[in-house]
Amino acid sequence: MRIVFVLAGLIAVLVFAAACGDDDGGPDATPVETQKFFDCTEAFPGSAPDAAAFPAEVTDGSGRSVTIEAAPLAIASLSAG
Repeated sequence: MRIVFVLAGLIAVLVFAAACGDDDGGPDATPVETQKFFDCTEAFPGSAPDAAAFPAEVTDGSGRSVTIEAAPLAIASLSAG
């Protein structure tokens, strides 16, 4: 009876090993060129601010207004990511 369990286990191992093998040995699909992601460390060629757009008045969702007198020289982002 023990030999039956050993043979059943051996057959199961062989079936699983055969399933993990290579498919047909044919050539793989040609690689597709992917789009380059944005690199945060690389300098970004931005555009100059439009000086004619200042002074600008901005109103938030609460109805408060702020006047920005000149184009900003730098922007500090407070986002989490």
